[in-house]
Amino acid sequence: MQNFIQQIQQQLDKKLPFVAYRKPNEGTITAILQKDDVLHVVNNFAETGFIFAPFDTHSKSVLIPLDKKITTVYAHLETKKATIVKETFEVKKHLDLVTNAIQVLQTNTCKKI
Repeated sequence: MQNFIQQIQQQLDKKLPFVAYRKPNEGTITAILQKDDVLHVVNNFAETGFIFAPFDTHSKSVLIPLDKKITTVYAHLETKKATIVKETFEVKKHLDLVTNAIQVLQTNTCKKI
């Protein structure tokens, strides 16, 4: 874990783009670290990489291209009891968010959630 945090800190210190994420119900944290400081944008969604798509449809989507990054993966183990409690909370939270999103979409007040 210490090496993972050091690599993230180095990206911050060098002001290089990166993303770190964990998929729901998984114990693996993935960091995608871009090697250069170029701001890459999506042209036609045929690009391969990690895309940051804004809710504002007039803004450009930012891309960390596969050929410009390295990936670091760290497996984080949790106790079974803590995982069950956390998963139960996350499922309820997710269901509430989906319900709210459906209600907003039905009002036709937004285009993307």
